[in-house]
Amino acid sequence: MSSAVLDPFGRAINAQWGFNLIIHASIIELAEASGIILLGLNEYSPFKAHTFGTGELIIEATATVPKPIYLTVGGSVTIDGGFGILKALGADFFR
Repeated sequence: MSSAVLDPFGRAINAQWGFNLIIHASIIELAEASGIILLGLNEYSPFKAHTFGTGELIIEATATVPKPIYLTVGGSVTIDGGFGILKALGADFFR
């Protein structure tokens, strides 16, 4: 399946995710929305990049087929520790 989400710098992209019919679970690869493959060589900036788009994929998967989700986390361009994912899912952060 394909979903419109934000890339690591907030630009609109289409990212793929899947559904496994045997185990009835959504499969999301973090790199589809937050991966280094999405950027040019001059754009590498792990302190500015985020995982918000991966959170958007999780929202899309749960809205489409509310079953377990397997999130694989290879190939990330960020070092946000998943905060972008949590922000997309509605978390608030305080200092």
